[in-house]
Amino acid sequence: MGPLAALWALLVPALLGGVVASEVIPHVNECSLCFHCNVDAKPPPLLASDLVPANFQPRNVTHKQKLPICHTCRGCTVHLTLHGSSGQKKLFNTWFRDEVGASPSWLFVAPTDKTPNRKAIVKVACIPVGKHARHKFAQCHADLALKYAKIYLAIEKLAENCGLTDIIPKIWVDWVDAVIPEVGYHIRWLGLWMEMVEGISLENL
Repeated sequence: MGPLAALWALLVPALLGGVVASEVIPHVNECSLCFHCNVDAKPPPLLASDLVPANFQPRNVTHKQKLPICHTCRGCTVHLTLHGSSGQKKLFNTWFRDEVGASPSWLFVAPTDKTPNRKAIVKVACIPVGKHARHKFAQCHADLALKYAKIYLAIEKLAENCGLTDIIPKIWVDWVDAVIPEVGYHIRWLGLWMEMVEGISLENL
């Protein structure tokens, strides 16, 4: 083998390795923030033992903050849309915008196969990013989030037993592994999922 051929034999694998390395997309768990997360994973099944306060709030916050900021990542289980920017409705010749909610908890719209219209509103507590100026440093009350989740689950069970599922929106608790649009914060804990139905909320009236 001549010198030139030997040089190419050394350079080509190195060049190809560089190309492959540059195309590796980090997992969302490897990022402090991620602004575009590919939905290519499935959430684990929810167990009764998962309904504890620790699963309604973030974990390993200090470690997460030390990780790099990612433009694109992978490993999310759902794509979230901010509920306040998801659209508007017209009722009685008046337009109403979808609101962001009055509490510190964030509201999102997410796709799901558990509702007829394949959409759900997801309420997530304990996000350490304020959605309102007055909630710049929102406090986390994971115990209250769990308490209210259990109340809603009891209402859902009552509706099922009494045959009222046609008039009461479906409610369930499930894992959320996604990033907040435009913010990039990684949510990786339980949220309250609710069937998205037609109409406007009392907050809009």
